[in-house]
Amino acid sequence: REGLAQAARAAFVERGVSKTRGRTGILIYLSCFERDAEVVLDVGVSDLGPSFAAQVARLREAMRSPDPELVLPAIEALAPYLAEAHPRGDDDINELLDEVHAP
Repeated sequence: REGLAQAARAAFVERGVSKTRGRTGILIYLSCFERDAEVVLDVGVSDLGPSFAAQVARLREAMRSPDPELVLPAIEALAPYLAEAHPRGDDDINELLDEVHAP
């Protein structure tokens, strides 16, 4: 588990996720090899509480499931918690590319 967290943090830095104005970048790291997930939040992301943590646990469970169809809904379930904690402002722009990267 520590190896996964380390790899996720390294990808966070390598991909420049921390380079947003408000330091509100988020990386969702999925490891098919380890069948697990890690969510890395930048320092500007406020404490999202136990409900968000439960959704991250749901994502991790989906990764361990034999049904890959569970993963995308588990990722999408994170969005309302993030939107509530950090609502989009009128002057917000998407500073990071929303894309999937594979090693």
